[in-house]
Amino acid sequence: MGMRLIGKLLFAAGFLLAIYGLGEANPRVINAGLALLVTGIGAAAINLYQHAKARRADRPRPKP
Repeated sequence: MGMRLIGKLLFAAGFLLAIYGLGEANPRVINAGLALLVTGIGAAAINLYQHAKARRADRPRPKP
């Protein structure tokens, strides 16, 4: 749950910062916003992996 929230917050902050950087034509702000976007996507991917791994561990194993 924590990684999910962090991913969403970083993604939103990166989006807003990138839009602000485009309006100001400041390459540093745009790059910082894009870095936050990538970090948010990475956090969401880690969360998805952990969720899939937990669901697989909860599933009963078939008997031979």
